[in-house]
Parts: sequence; structure tokens; C-alpha cells
Amino acid sequence: MKTNNLKKIIQNNQLFKSDNLFQGAGLIISEKEIENKDQKYVYVISEYAYNYSWLIFELKKIYYNEIDFLNKYEFYPLIGKTINEAINYNLPLKDSLLFTLENVEEIVNNLS
Repeated sequence: MKTNNLKKIIQNNQLFKSDNLFQGAGLIISEKEIENKDQKYVYVISEYAYNYSWLIFELKKIYYNEIDFLNKYEFYPLIGKTINEAINYNLPLKDSLLFTLENVEEIVNNLS
């Protein structure tokens, strides 16, 4: 699985943060609630927004060859929905990152 190295990093409690929040391709990650949300986007609102953004940027590198200018609007929102699902389960950060990784391969395999 392409995400094995990333999974090991997270399992070893190396919970990195991105310098920037991920915003684009139908997904917006933020620490603060956003007013006037656009229905075209999936929003991940969390105190761990920089950790989730780090994960998204890492996945972007890993799946560079699978994500194109069209299916990115499917890929990133589905990742956001998966993160939101983990947040709704009240999973700790480490577990929510791992939960998201467990679902990524299926998301990639089902891309148009």
C-alpha cells in the first residue's frame, strides 16, 4: 500500500503540522468556523487543522500520478468527508489520521 510509510510515521506518534492550511479542489480545512459556506466545498473545521492539512499535502505527493485536474474535485472532498467522519466519531488525532489513511486506498481505486 502506498501509504505504509505515512502510516508508520503516524503510528510512531510523529504527528506533524503543515505550515499552511489546505484549501482547494473542493476542500477547505480551517481552525475556525467559516461563515457563508459555499455548498460546493467540503469543510473540515478542527483545532487540528494544520495536522489534517499536513496529511492532505502528504497524500497529494503520494498519489501525484493518480490525481489529475478532474478527479481532484472528487478525491479531496472525499478525503475531507473521511476526516469529518473521524472527527464525528470523536477519535483522537492519531486515530483519526489512521482512520483516514485506511480509507484512502478505496477512495483512489474508485476515482473516475
